[in-house]
This record gives sequence, C-alpha cells and structure tokens, in this order.
Amino acid sequence: MAELTDSTTTVAELKTRVLAFVRERDWEQFHSPKNLSMALAAEAGELMEHFLWASPEASKALVQDAVKRQKIASLPDGSGSTNRSRSDWSAPGRVKQPSHRPLKRH
Repeated sequence: MAELTDSTTTVAELKTRVLAFVRERDWEQFHSPKNLSMALAAEAGELMEHFLWASPEASKALVQDAVKRQKIASLPDGSGSTNRSRSDWSAPGRVKQPSHRPLKRH
C-alpha cells in the first residue's frame, strides 16, 4: 500500500482504507450510531485533555510547538505513524471485542 501524505491522499482513499481495516476485523457488527458516537466522543476527550485548563495563548503555543504537536498526533506506541498498528490491532482475531456482560451496580 502506498504511503499516505496530506497533499495527495483523498477522502475516498481514506474511506477505502478504513473500510478494509474494519472488514478485516469483522468490526462492522459493532458500528451502530450509538457505538460510533460514543467512540468518537472518547477520542475527542483524549485530544481535549491536552488543552484542559490552558489559556487561549497557551493552547495556541502548544500546537505551534512541533515537538508537542507530534506528541499529540502520535499513536499510543509513540510512533506517530499511521503505517504502524497498535499491538492489539496487529491481526484479526486478536482485538478485544465489546463485552456484553451487564454492568455491576454498586
């Protein structure tokens, strides 16, 4: 697969790659509007943590600093590369599936 670059990658190419990724892992069964919206909110929360309690000036400085911007954009393994996968994504079947157990109430 060709390397993705901001200047040449189309939205259609991204959609094709994401759909292939999802189908390889049989994740479509979990992609209900509720699950997708909750996952998106969780990821947005992780991004927002970097700016929590920062002044507008401090948040602007954060994204202007190349090292800090790279840290924010990096994958959990620190690679910052979309060519490397998270270890639990490395092969179909190794990914933890959602639990269907009821939540414990205290």
